[in-house]
Amino acid sequence: MEATLEGEDINVRIRSNKLQNKIITWPDSLADDYIHRPIDYELDQICFYEMTMCYKKGFKAFTNIQGCVKKYTFMETHPGHKFSHLIQLRFPSIPRIALPRGKLCPLDELDLKCTNPPHHVVCKREMYAKMALLMFYPFRQLNDLKYNGSYWRLFHNELRKHINKETTVFWKKGFEILQNIQDRSTLEKHVKRARDPISMTTKNEKPNDANGTQAKSIAGNSAIGDILDMNKQLK
Repeated sequence: MEATLEGEDINVRIRSNKLQNKIITWPDSLADDYIHRPIDYELDQICFYEMTMCYKKGFKAFTNIQGCVKKYTFMETHPGHKFSHLIQLRFPSIPRIALPRGKLCPLDELDLKCTNPPHHVVCKREMYAKMALLMFYPFRQLNDLKYNGSYWRLFHNELRKHINKETTVFWKKGFEILQNIQDRSTLEKHVKRARDPISMTTKNEKPNDANGTQAKSIAGNSAIGDILDMNKQLK
């Protein structure tokens, strides 16, 4: 999505359809599906993540037999608007997020309490806000994600409203997802995986020379209660 908005080359699937006895080819891209989504209010104000979660692209060659599925027409600027449309999923799916390293840094690197951060922190803030807004803020062009030329100003304003329990354009669930990403990153970086209780309380001895068999395992001094409690770590 970022590359599409910035006009960079991207990989797409080329589809072909027949129109008035002519073969038409067009690039099939999820980014285009969102940017050129229908102008219906329910879709105009939806974020990229939520649209991917609740809708899929349908093709006009595969019509619903009963005709009971509601279809949403893409804007005419969509490369395949004559051959495809959006369909609401019966059940939400879980989008898979592609985040290259460094695009969404840990919150502690943003130095949130600093009012006049150094240049490298400003750059990290801008990139973090850009990624967050791309996923959870409705837009159609890159400038829709900026306030006074800054991604961070727009994101920070939305975050402050969220903290104050005010209405936000930023998808409310998006703040929870961002926090979950942060929590998982923190756990993976600072917390070791809990050991298996059986391994902790079991001791293997050398084979018994008297009968040629291995002695039975015995309980050690480790207590199961010493295992890391993930719930406590999250409080």
